[in-house]
Amino acid sequence: DLIFQVAPIQEHAISFSGSTEKTSFFLSGSYFAQEGIIKNTGAQKGSLKLSMQHQLHERLTITEDVILTRRENQNTRVEGAYGKTALSGAMAASPTLPVYDDEGLPTLLEAAYPFSPVDSENPVLFLDPRKDKRIMDQLLANTKINYEITDGLSIQSMAGYEYYYGIREYFIPIIYSFDKGYTSEEYAYTRSFVNENTINYKKTFAGKHSVNLVGGLTYQDHTSRSLGISVEDLASNITENYD
Repeated sequence: DLIFQVAPIQEHAISFSGSTEKTSFFLSGSYFAQEGIIKNTGAQKGSLKLSMQHQLHERLTITEDVILTRRENQNTRVEGAYGKTALSGAMAASPTLPVYDDEGLPTLLEAAYPFSPVDSENPVLFLDPRKDKRIMDQLLANTKINYEITDGLSIQSMAGYEYYYGIREYFIPIIYSFDKGYTSEEYAYTRSFVNENTINYKKTFAGKHSVNLVGGLTYQDHTSRSLGISVEDLASNITENYD
């Protein structure tokens, strides 16, 4: 009961759609949240999507698609040396030891059983205020323009844009007098742009012969950056990773 919890899930979605003689659209939003079965873990995701098509002229059509997404995850270690994660630490801990000592601090398992072949950590050390949080924002946008110049001759231009921004916040608090504490932040940024332009000519002659010509030009640009900073030997737990 100290490290496990009921993990409820909630999911919501809503959508709208409509159309006129020349325009149609679809708008939807969704939200998902789940708490992890191990305390201090969980995930959330929200998204918004818009699709629209509009006929400006009998020969000119514009199509647009936009998707916005945000994800937030609170994680804890589940893989690693036996006894060094919340789950394996609970399995390796002796059932005869109290979770907390007389001072209210998590019991030092390795000190109580120094002869144990397993170097275990008290699983409650992985609970709040310990933090391993990830936040990710993403934008996807596409616009397509199609223009029919004459019968059989058309041009199409498509522009796509992708933006991603991610943060990871990591914090190990000071619990014991000999602890130093540790915190870090990582940032990642990605931006991509692509533009594709094509011209197409298609013609049938005398019901027997056909010509299909396609020409195109593509441009793409991609930028990616990342930054990380970490601090060890903290003065206190007050500012966590924000100082």
